[in-house]
Amino acid sequence: MSPLRALPAALLVAFGLTACGGGGSATSDDPAPTTSSSGVLVDDRVADATVFCDSNGNGNLDAGEASVSTDANGAFTFSPACSAAVVSVAGTGYDLTLMKAPKAKFRAQAGSAVVSPFTTMWLDSGLTLDDFKAVLAKLGLSGIDPATFDPTLDGSRAGSAAAVMKILNDIADI
Repeated sequence: MSPLRALPAALLVAFGLTACGGGGSATSDDPAPTTSSSGVLVDDRVADATVFCDSNGNGNLDAGEASVSTDANGAFTFSPACSAAVVSVAGTGYDLTLMKAPKAKFRAQAGSAVVSPFTTMWLDSGLTLDDFKAVLAKLGLSGIDPATFDPTLDGSRAGSAAAVMKILNDIADI
């Protein structure tokens, strides 16, 4: 088990939370598929990184899976839209603040506007969104939705969020 996958369990024990399941299935009420999907890779912002639509869910970029590069601001767009989890390739691109490559793969659920250490930790935890938000609140990051939170756009919590994300990224390198 990678250290990054072990971290959420440690946080759960530390904060006395338990996994409550998660995920759901598609229903007939789901909106029609869109023609493109966009997001941003955040560990601060990561430019020139490879992100891919992990259609088979194995966490690896395989033949036939759509991949794109992030732009100078960490943004990416899949066209046609990605309807699976989005994964970044570790070591590609560079953090615009530290000017070094991320040490870990980051993952996010389909439809997330952000791919980050937070989205990765949420997926690995098995927690519901509400329970994961409770963990973030215990870390001093109340009100953060991991699927949309971009610390570069939220100055009031950017320092705390960046510190937590850097710790997660560094743990992944152990």
